[in-house]
Amino acid sequence: MKLNRQTIAPTIVATGPVKDVVVRGKDIDQTEFPVPKWHYLEGGRYIHTFSGVVTRDPETHAMNVGI
Repeated sequence: MKLNRQTIAPTIVATGPVKDVVVRGKDIDQTEFPVPKWHYLEGGRYIHTFSGVVTRDPETHAMNVGI
């Protein structure tokens, strides 16, 4: 648990590869983004979403939310 709480100091740099590829306007194709499609029967991919699944234990009726 101690290791989980340790932090790593950031390294600030003047430039980097994060902006090497810039796409604008009509050249944007959202199907190129690495986004999940959770189930093959669903209608599409989920860009920038967050889901929680609520479950309940059938015996104790305790509820839980999983990501």
